[in-house]
Amino acid sequence: MIRIEPHKPRQKIAHPNRAIKLSKKAIAIKLLVDGTAVKIKARPLLKLQPYPRLSFKFKAPYINSLNQGDIVPIEILPYGSKPKVRFTSISNCWFTKNIRGSFRLAPPSYICDLFEKRHQQIHVVKFDILNFPEFPTDIKLRVDHWKIEIIAVRNIDNVKNSLENEGGYSLTHSGTIYHSDGKAFSVDDAICLLDALRFCLSFAKGAFCSTIMEVGIDNHGKPLWRRFSNQHVKPWDGGTHSCFYGMDSKVLADFFSVIWNRFRDFKPEEPILHATNLYLTSNVYGPVHGGPILMQAALECLSHIFGYNKGKPVSKRIRKTIIAAGIDPLIPNNCESLILENKNHSGKEKWDDGPHVITMLRNNIVHPRVGKSSYKNIMPKSENAIYESWNLGQMYIELLILNIFGYNGIYRNRTTKNWQWEYVPWAK
Repeated sequence: MIRIEPHKPRQKIAHPNRAIKLSKKAIAIKLLVDGTAVKIKARPLLKLQPYPRLSFKFKAPYINSLNQGDIVPIEILPYGSKPKVRFTSISNCWFTKNIRGSFRLAPPSYICDLFEKRHQQIHVVKFDILNFPEFPTDIKLRVDHWKIEIIAVRNIDNVKNSLENEGGYSLTHSGTIYHSDGKAFSVDDAICLLDALRFCLSFAKGAFCSTIMEVGIDNHGKPLWRRFSNQHVKPWDGGTHSCFYGMDSKVLADFFSVIWNRFRDFKPEEPILHATNLYLTSNVYGPVHGGPILMQAALECLSHIFGYNKGKPVSKRIRKTIIAAGIDPLIPNNCESLILENKNHSGKEKWDDGPHVITMLRNNIVHPRVGKSSYKNIMPKSENAIYESWNLGQMYIELLILNIFGYNGIYRNRTTKNWQWEYVPWAK
């Protein structure tokens, strides 16, 4: 075993909304065009406008049969990865008999893992993060024998000002992952940790953010694995929050530790992962434009985990789910507009509790019927009441996810006036 010193992240300078070079050197690529192999050099870039997407700039000898829009299989040397790419631009130079242009992975969501030797062990993973809020201190996460250190870019204040004024995307943090006793580890371990970290950061932010430029190196500093990918990232928006809004690094560390206890056994089709994606998308849309639809879909998905996946009405399943998690189903007193409107209802128009009102909000969007059976008679009507019902549903999702992971710490109650910090209901 080779003992290595702890690897601290290198503090970088970020340039908002400018393309990021993913490799210092051009990488060798072999194209297969009409049965003929052609070797070229290409530089991988992560373009940030109008949205993050992986692109390769290249220069090659003139190829007569290669046209813009063509999808061509390639081999990335010496790693041996063989994705397909779509040529997005091609410029011919008849004088030098060369062509220049760019191509991207096809499909764009494709994740490209590059290995020097597939089964070789690595000692450290270095990565960067797009669009994660600033922390007052460095982030240090410790789970089992793993250490993850994250620091903000050197010009984080300028980056935040630029993003708040112009929106868009920027590198905001850099980080490292390593074994606490210096042992080497597999790329599969690194990928699992990075996926768990991406889940943790996105949920904590309340919007999609992502790690980028992941590189696994050996004890001599040689890169043995790289991952080029297009992960979904939400444009910068200071108005999107979650139950961990304004958290400190200790809260994030506590949350990551409970995530890791279960995440390493997860499969891509896990219902909680799907529910979290629905929650994050609803958090972006808000109480209009489909937000309530996605919110209820997430709650139904989570109800399956608790074993309540049959029967109608849906509000009954959601009610049983949140009660099983130790959450009060009654409309909170802080939802003043909802309570006021409910006082004006009578008979069947009166809302029984929170699950009832949020399903009525969703049903009116999905089933806009008219007449006596119209949901408009019993759905929230004022702008504040609509927001409160959607916001209440989002809080149910957050608490259910925290409950499933076994989190017993503090969270922000988004139904209170100032999103107050409280202990989760089942830990009080």
